[in-house]
Amino acid sequence: MQKPEVMLLLDGGTFKHMVGVNARHLACNVRTVKPYPVATARGIVWLNIGRDLIRRHHVFRGRLINDHLDNTLLSEGWLRSVEGWRFESWGTGEG
Repeated sequence: MQKPEVMLLLDGGTFKHMVGVNARHLACNVRTVKPYPVATARGIVWLNIGRDLIRRHHVFRGRLINDHLDNTLLSEGWLRSVEGWRFESWGTGEG
């Protein structure tokens, strides 16, 4: 089975979208932003490069570049509160 070129993961715990190494080629509008501290498995890192991310028919604006992360995380909270997205789920939610 072939590995996907880009992994975009919806993350309920991410405060802002994070563009990982695997999706840098989809990013545009590079700019320096106010540094944000981000907790990683290796400790706190400060991110200060912002980009927009283009994927299919949507532009995810104001994303942080995280060179310490392979995959790209899309903040479910940001999508709900700032961009007006709605998510539906089925099942009991029991683990």
